[in-house]
Amino acid sequence: MTVRREMAAVAAALVADSGLDYGAAKRRAARHLGLADSSPKGAMPDNDEIDEALREHLDLFDAEGHEERRESIQVAAIELMEQLAQWSPLITGAAWKGLVTEHAVLHLQIADGHAKEVAIDLINRGLDFEATETTGSGGRGRIEVLVGYWRDWPVMIAMHPIHDLRGAAREDGPRGADRGQREQLIERRRRQWQPGKPQGQARPAFLVGLVILVIGLLALAAGLGAGLGSSWWNRQATPTAEPAVQTLWSQQWPGPDGQPKALDTLRGQITVVNFWATWCAPCVEEMPALSALYQQLNPAINPQKQQAARSPGPRIEFIGVAIDRADQVTEFAGRTPVSYPLVVAGAAGSELGRALGNDAGALPFTVVIDSNGRVVERTLGVVDLEKLRKLLQRLQESKR
Repeated sequence: MTVRREMAAVAAALVADSGLDYGAAKRRAARHLGLADSSPKGAMPDNDEIDEALREHLDLFDAEGHEERRESIQVAAIELMEQLAQWSPLITGAAWKGLVTEHAVLHLQIADGHAKEVAIDLINRGLDFEATETTGSGGRGRIEVLVGYWRDWPVMIAMHPIHDLRGAAREDGPRGADRGQREQLIERRRRQWQPGKPQGQARPAFLVGLVILVIGLLALAAGLGAGLGSSWWNRQATPTAEPAVQTLWSQQWPGPDGQPKALDTLRGQITVVNFWATWCAPCVEEMPALSALYQQLNPAINPQKQQAARSPGPRIEFIGVAIDRADQVTEFAGRTPVSYPLVVAGAAGSELGRALGNDAGALPFTVVIDSNGRVVERTLGVVDLEKLRKLLQRLQESKR
């Protein structure tokens, strides 16, 4: 390994583990390797080399966590840029590059002269951002910035001179642009999506905790049943629906046709809620399979299921909750028919997803709700269709 490459590797580790910016990380890496800060020009690795070393570091030491953070911050960026669309924001930094450490900040850039207007716009949306200043690019002068939080991510919105931003989003070099528009970030995500690669895996700690909780509850139920007799168990009231599920039932979101759909019709049914967006490649990838499964399981569509539907018991329903704009969903539904209902929830759908357990805020996210209003399955990423089918059939059969 050359000294320059070794310096890039050390700097990348400092960026990942200590949250240093690239300049400070390179200087500290030089001292670590016994080199003076004033190394000859060309001896220091450039930012592209740090990017490459950082990607290798994250893949080696934190592949799963990095994938989840990358998905989360990019989804948050797309949502926030939609909120600020009238200001034509550009995205740069970690979310744009897809190199997201634990210390990452969501960086947006807006042409200067709009700081007060943008701040007022954010306040009107109920977002608490503070105005401050920082050094401009290349160390030239001071620029205004707004700092705050969005979807649990620290955000810095920098006001740059218009000539600094003009043409910056063009993909015309071997490394691509160093910033981009919302649509360009969406396109980057589409290009990076690999159907065979799991997206946004759920946290192992969450799964372990859930298993332990279930085992404990089963043991408790068994102990109570043995001590008090089966009549005690039979006299228990129907479990209360979870608060987030009750929130779902209370919504009236518009469908692709603009007509409101009351979701209280899902009450008492076995429901698959799929959170998605037109700009989410894995979401769009899995929708035909979900649509086919719904056709197979829903008696209103599948005549073979109509006889079974006459038996007492809950129906199986699907609902697609779009974290997106109405016009995008309408256009999508026009060219890609889906057998189950779709609703346009926008940012409110993202909040509901978090309430239902999507801590990462990534997409796609799917929950299965039983007829008592309890969430029995959560999937962050593309669902396993066969596993989902068996779960739904088991839930329905247990109620007949």
